[in-house]
Amino acid sequence: MSKTLLVLITLVLCACGQQAGPKQTQAGERKSQTRAAVTAQKGHIVQPAVKVGKRGDASSVLISFHGCADLLLIDPRGRKLGYDADGQKNYLGIECGIYDEGNPIDDEDDQKQEVKAAEKQSECIVDKTVQVPNPISGTYTLKMGGQTRTAFNLEITSYGPDSKANGHYALSQLVGSTLPLNYQFQLPPSSDARLEVKDSAQNTD
Repeated sequence: MSKTLLVLITLVLCACGQQAGPKQTQAGERKSQTRAAVTAQKGHIVQPAVKVGKRGDASSVLISFHGCADLLLIDPRGRKLGYDADGQKNYLGIECGIYDEGNPIDDEDDQKQEVKAAEKQSECIVDKTVQVPNPISGTYTLKMGGQTRTAFNLEITSYGPDSKANGHYALSQLVGSTLPLNYQFQLPPSSDARLEVKDSAQNTD
């Protein structure tokens, strides 16, 4: 084979190699652009919309009693919670309501000493708690039964949806005093943060 022919073949091969290089480079650039586009799309994934939940309603009514009488709370629908001394029956008719009887509190003031003295004589459980979450609106009746001529302390507190007290009532009764058997109050309380409790002699059975 002549030198001239070898030179021509070498030139042709070099020319082909120079043309193949740009094609490979263009293919590589396309792959890089595709990867970049996919990466960009991943970076812009649509996030689900998060809706702010409604605040929980923490409204409630709490009745604290220190004395020998029994308590029965009746809501506007006639449902009962507590102990009916006349019928000698426990009621848990108000949904999620709590009626609890505990031990006497170890205080030293004269009023509590009278309650303790009555407790020793009657062997009663002096601490009672009635609690109703999310109470419905309307008139509530608190009925007292049992030994109603002994000393006692009664507190009724209403709490709003933000769990802050929006109404309060307190009553202290001395030994031997005559007291109404029924008390009535409205929920929610008036806007001036007062919980008005009225004596009632009506029959709640």
